[in-house]
Amino acid sequence: MRNIKIVFSYDGSLFFGSQAQSNKKTVQDELELAIFKLTREKVRVTIAGRTDRGVHAFSQAANFLTGSSIPAERFPQALNSKLGRGIAVIEACEVPLTFNSRKQAKSREYLYFVFNGRNLPVMFWDRVLHVTRPLDIKKMSEAAKLFIGKHEFVNFCGKGSSQDHYIRRVDEMEVGPAGRDMIKELGFDGELICFRIVANSFLYKMVRFIVGTLLDVGTGRIGVKTVKKMIKGGQVGVKCSVVAPCGLYLSNVKYQV
Repeated sequence: MRNIKIVFSYDGSLFFGSQAQSNKKTVQDELELAIFKLTREKVRVTIAGRTDRGVHAFSQAANFLTGSSIPAERFPQALNSKLGRGIAVIEACEVPLTFNSRKQAKSREYLYFVFNGRNLPVMFWDRVLHVTRPLDIKKMSEAAKLFIGKHEFVNFCGKGSSQDHYIRRVDEMEVGPAGRDMIKELGFDGELICFRIVANSFLYKMVRFIVGTLLDVGTGRIGVKTVKKMIKGGQVGVKCSVVAPCGLYLSNVKYQV
């Protein structure tokens, strides 16, 4: 028996999330079906980071046990020939039998993209969030730094969170323009803004609540002092905004070397 780790990307708009669900098309189901077509084995794929319906991935990780003799480096091409539209395996390697892609992940990185401008370019549809109101990147960047560290994120998660506690450690958080030269060269009237966050793990919809809050800062709906109070778990008298999944991407999963 061998343990194979794969790194792959997918278009979240085509799936009902990453985790297997009955009678719904998910990333896990499609991977397991492709492995079966290739090896004739019914395997269970363990995915590093659970993503919801509509959330994309640049670099997701998973592992599965197999008795196949296929060399690890051949799995990407072989699996891609069996996978349908929307998923692509980027790389594969053999790992110890004890390796678990979810439990042994050191951190996960997410990116969230917002196009700030009057008209959303067609190629960005279902790929980024469109915000027409002017955004103050400097204020959003200032507020973003407040999330760094270990906090109780009870104000930044969905009602579906079934956790024993809400404490998470955010290692990095930043906000800034993305692809500014490309946007200018293509003649788009607006700016692409990227929210980047790295943490040991995330609560349900945590990134989307954090980005929604930072956008509220950017539009002037709330101030930095309100964000400080929210991070401390306090009641602030305003409803925390949550953004759509279309602009969210799992961009990296890191492990101990």
